[in-house]
Amino acid sequence: MARIADLYTEDSSFNDFVFGYSQYKCGRNGRSAELPYRPVHRTLDINGYQEKIQRLSEELAEAHQWTLEEAEAKAKSDYDEDVAYYKQREEEDLIILERCEIMLQEVQNWEPPSPDHKELKEVMIKDLSREVTRLSSKEYTPIPLRSGEEYKELVIKGCSSMLSSYIKTLEKEAGEVAAHNQWIDYLYQSLGEEYVD
Repeated sequence: MARIADLYTEDSSFNDFVFGYSQYKCGRNGRSAELPYRPVHRTLDINGYQEKIQRLSEELAEAHQWTLEEAEAKAKSDYDEDVAYYKQREEEDLIILERCEIMLQEVQNWEPPSPDHKELKEVMIKDLSREVTRLSSKEYTPIPLRSGEEYKELVIKGCSSMLSSYIKTLEKEAGEVAAHNQWIDYLYQSLGEEYVD
């Protein structure tokens, strides 16, 4: 929030002071670059939400129309992509595991230059050991190949859930923006000023 010294000067009016203090409510932290400060309405960029909602609606409608053969082909395609992904991840993680094991050995063999550096060595050993354990125990098994019927049901449920989530989030954020803007309007009205975009 702006400092009182910044808000209450010889040139500051009561309204300038109140608007300056309103910064905390309007999501502005720190000192305002433009004094006297005037709170402004927030806007909601619904384009991103609309695009996601439109895309999910189309995917949902498409999934409902899949034949059993189409769903089986899509399930097989996704499964093949998963297998390739897990194979690539396993290969990359094996390289990282090897590097961690080599580095762990080097750290264990390192003689710290002073007692103050001993803690650094201990932390490095702990972190590298944890990473070696994590990478050594990691599973690289893709989700089993689903039947066309299972896959279609899964896609429909997933799209429906995400669609519902985006709609609820959009409604919630729209409500928050409206409440914020109403708060600002009431503030201006109480100070005898008109809000102008």
